[in-house]
Amino acid sequence: MNGYVSLRRPVVDPRPQLFPVPRRAMIAPFWADIDLSVGRSASVYYRQYTDDDDDDAQGVLAAAADMIGRHTPDIDFVPTSVAKITWTDVPPYPSATTADTEVRQ
Repeated sequence: MNGYVSLRRPVVDPRPQLFPVPRRAMIAPFWADIDLSVGRSASVYYRQYTDDDDDDAQGVLAAAADMIGRHTPDIDFVPTSVAKITWTDVPPYPSATTADTEVRQ
């Protein structure tokens, strides 16, 4: 398992590959081996924010526009949705213990 979210179909090979991966639609916030084996406490959560949601969503959308705008000043980017994905208690792969876990978002 890696730090990506597959959008159209599952990714069978869990090893990192050169990016972008041909014929794969995915979001890859971090590209490293992680271990979400059965029996571990690691979890993945997500939340989607859209422009017709509450004030929390408007703040998230504004923050996303600001972050992207700082790196692409020549593009007028206005997000209409943002996906927040959180990996908690994630150990590297292979992991014999859960002592070296991380939180990624």
